[in-house]
Amino acid sequence: MANRSGDNDTPAVSLSAAQLDALAAAIAVAIQPVVWLTPDEAAAVLNVPAATLAQWRYRGQGPRYSKVGTVVRYSRRDLDAWLAAGTVEPRYA
Repeated sequence: MANRSGDNDTPAVSLSAAQLDALAAAIAVAIQPVVWLTPDEAAAVLNVPAATLAQWRYRGQGPRYSKVGTVVRYSRRDLDAWLAAGTVEPRYA
């Protein structure tokens, strides 16, 4: 039953600016429609040769992909998430 007294029993959550940015990025990725790309299209997005993607698949590396029979497809969402996971935050002295 909803709390109608106006009291909010939910504790406040405090997030840093970096955490808010990460959350916003995750939400943006999650709400994107699924766009399926061929290996050549995915390679163009990542700016690597399609052969590199094939090597990564063989080695169990690189971004996630889907395979039905011999057909390989990459979702744009997975490519974006994979790139974001490799983001390095530089430290300054």
